[in-house]
Amino acid sequence: MKLISEISPFYILLLSGIAFAAAYFLYSGKEGKNYSKKLRRILLSLRAFGLILIGILFLGIFMQTTKTRTEKPVLINLIDNSVSMSNYADSSSFKKHISGYLSAVREKFGSDYTIKNYKIGANLSPLDALSFTEDKTNLSAPFTSLAEQFYGNNIGAVTLISDGNYNEGDHPLYATGNLTHVPVFSLAVGDTITKRDIIVRNVQSNDFVFLNNFFPVEALIEAKKTGNRALNVRLVHQGKTIDSKTISIHPGTSFYKVNFETEAKNKGVQYYQVIADEAAGEYTTKNNKQGFYIEVIDDVRKVLLLANAPHPDISAIKSVLEKEKNNLVEVKLVSDWDKNASKFDLIVFHDPLSGNQAELLRQIVDQKCPVFAILGAQSNFRKGASYLGMEYTAFNQMDENVPVFNKNFDLFELSAETKRQFRFFPPLRSVFGRMKLSPNAKVLFYQGVGDVQKEDAQLFFHSVNDVKIGILQGEGIWRWKLANYRSAENTEAFDEIFQKTAQYLTTKKNNTPFRVSVPKKSKANEPVIVKAEVYNASMELVTNTTVDFRLTSEKGTQQTYDFSVSGNYYSLNLGKLAAGNYKWTASTKIEGKLHQLSGDLVIESNDIELLDNTSNFEILDQLSTQTGGKFYLLSDYSQLLDELSKREDIRPVESQEQTVKNLIDYWWLILLIIAVFGTEWFIKRYNGSY
Repeated sequence: MKLISEISPFYILLLSGIAFAAAYFLYSGKEGKNYSKKLRRILLSLRAFGLILIGILFLGIFMQTTKTRTEKPVLINLIDNSVSMSNYADSSSFKKHISGYLSAVREKFGSDYTIKNYKIGANLSPLDALSFTEDKTNLSAPFTSLAEQFYGNNIGAVTLISDGNYNEGDHPLYATGNLTHVPVFSLAVGDTITKRDIIVRNVQSNDFVFLNNFFPVEALIEAKKTGNRALNVRLVHQGKTIDSKTISIHPGTSFYKVNFETEAKNKGVQYYQVIADEAAGEYTTKNNKQGFYIEVIDDVRKVLLLANAPHPDISAIKSVLEKEKNNLVEVKLVSDWDKNASKFDLIVFHDPLSGNQAELLRQIVDQKCPVFAILGAQSNFRKGASYLGMEYTAFNQMDENVPVFNKNFDLFELSAETKRQFRFFPPLRSVFGRMKLSPNAKVLFYQGVGDVQKEDAQLFFHSVNDVKIGILQGEGIWRWKLANYRSAENTEAFDEIFQKTAQYLTTKKNNTPFRVSVPKKSKANEPVIVKAEVYNASMELVTNTTVDFRLTSEKGTQQTYDFSVSGNYYSLNLGKLAAGNYKWTASTKIEGKLHQLSGDLVIESNDIELLDNTSNFEILDQLSTQTGGKFYLLSDYSQLLDELSKREDIRPVESQEQTVKNLIDYWWLILLIIAVFGTEWFIKRYNGSY
């Protein structure tokens, strides 16, 4: 404890002198004649001392105090709670070892360490009970969470009890860098012995397919220690084998790709399985099959490509749209078309403002057909710009502009790679002028010269009389396709731009008063959230009615739920559902009329934890070695306890905490002043002065 002040000690001496002088002046006069010499000295001292204390309070003097705090080291135990921990021969004994280790740690270090226990699955959570049912393992996220949670704390060591297998997140070694100078000790579960096993490692297929179309299925089969043999792999639908392939298996561990192609004959959500026959003496057959769902839809989108004359831009657009099998694409010259736009879902009109086509453009919009207009070099904006919902002041010269992406565009998302490819796209050729867009326009690309963005739009969307309109200001997009291929050896960026353009323009506006949003697919370990919206006659969101939800499983079991109001919409958490194909029905009454919607909900099983029955000790050993820890088998946890006892770098940390406070903030000093003057008053009173 010490006093801190910016003033010179001379002022304190001066203050003391003034205080004693004032007290002497008081008690040497008439006031002091009533007391004895001894009592007068006592009263003089009390008055002077009190005045000195009051003066000190106003001199800005601070008191600094120092406290020493001892922080115990924190020992953090991380326990893998995933399904794969039970995949080994010692699955019955490792639970006893974990319990024994936690008890021994508590007994041996409970008084010297702060012990924290957590379990690991997809995330880190405090240890309450171990079930070993988590269907995901993330070994990197725990270290990131610990670094944030225990920032600034004295972490002595981290112990990881795991089989070393993970199927989510990064390599754990990358995340341990967040815990500086913290050793990680591994207690390994399982074994590294390769067992005889046939595994359907992965199955890839389409998310959806159109009715009566063929679709591919690719399965990755892993064979371990099965010797030379022929293996039969089957594709199963509705309990029946619809295709099978036989592959030749070689000794050791090998991977094999098996390809099927089958026809989608049934509409709706369909469940398929890839099943590999069992091998004699297999360690487990739980991983010999893998299921997947495909939605078979019967929905055709009719698109007309319309032009005054053949043009490479039309060919480029046609190549994109025909890649989607639900697009029925027709190409017509204006002179050959019957002008019936109502039978199409979208018309791509090349150079609609050239010649005398403005009237035709008006007829298309009047028939409520969405339009994607490619405005070329022959555009006459005076005749038809108003039909496209825009104003354009054209000058008698041409212009060339590259696309500049608008970061605020929100009608649909483009991939990061597509955005990266824009810089390779050459400029489009268009009529030079000034553009004025409608207030509801959404700009995807602005016109640019080099990296400089202009105010005018190059590709944008809006609506005219509730008809969606897309406008591309410029021709020569066929060069975009070539540039995309030159830079990336594919045309995926070009395709994505115009596939999503067509998808947006053909999506019908939803005017129904009852809308329900249910995910088409979800995983068995993830909660399913459902959202519902109810609109009144003025298309305003309301929450004054009851919304019911019924879920039916494949076995016919029904469960009824009630939505709860959340803001201006309805929300429902179905929780985590078992794997399977469910049918759902939602209903409500709006102004006395019943509205009902239904659909499919697919819950996919997550059996990824069953794929591995060999521990990955290499990761655990590497993790411990590079952080200054050590690797042990779980059964040898007593050796770890001995090692922790010997570590000199795991010890309490002393820290000093300094506090600086103004003397006026100390209540005891105020009480002292009151006591001094109170004592003076009491002495006077006792001796008959008052």
